[in-house]
Amino acid sequence: MLGKLAIGTVKGDLHDIGKNLVAMMFKGAGYE
Repeated sequence: MLGKLAIGTVKGDLHDIGKNLVAMMFKGAGYE
């Protein structure tokens, strides 16, 4: 695990899907 990363958006935000994709990419890269 490289470190912890906090990603948050307003609920229902258009960026929600993009945030989830980024979160998955970071998880795959070793972030929690």
